[in-house]
Amino acid sequence: MAKSDPVQPTAETVVASEKKCFTNWSAFTKALVAPSEITCQGYQPMQRVDMACHTRLRFNPQTLIDHVRADHGGGFRFKLKETQKPWPGWAEFEKLGVEAHDFRCEVCDKVIPFHPNHIKNHMRPHAGKVRRVFSDHHSIFNFTLGLDPPTPSDEEIYEAEVG
Repeated sequence: MAKSDPVQPTAETVVASEKKCFTNWSAFTKALVAPSEITCQGYQPMQRVDMACHTRLRFNPQTLIDHVRADHGGGFRFKLKETQKPWPGWAEFEKLGVEAHDFRCEVCDKVIPFHPNHIKNHMRPHAGKVRRVFSDHHSIFNFTLGLDPPTPSDEEIYEAEVG
């Protein structure tokens, strides 16, 4: 009986095993955006009943985790601004294992992919739920945050089955 050679881990498998988070928080780092305001805020359709306290929160990922654990519904409203250097909170979200179960534009209510170009596009003034373009309402995004893995979409399930 021949001994089989042990499988050597590749760089890809090491990175995948060290990753704590499914959410691509690095998209915000690459987009060079940072929060200018964070509010505990429920929103439709994710939170049918608004259990949020509507408090403005510090720009600290641990504060948001505490709000999630305190059963405020998990909904947050982020007002983002462009910056010259990345906000360290995005990396902290990934390190703490915070997952985004929903990420959508407040203006047009579209679910946004975690990609720098999509984030930047929704930061520009655009029409959405109402016909009028509000110049002061762009750059506002709704998040539902949690500590458990997000539920995969139908497309993600299909890709996993086919791929």
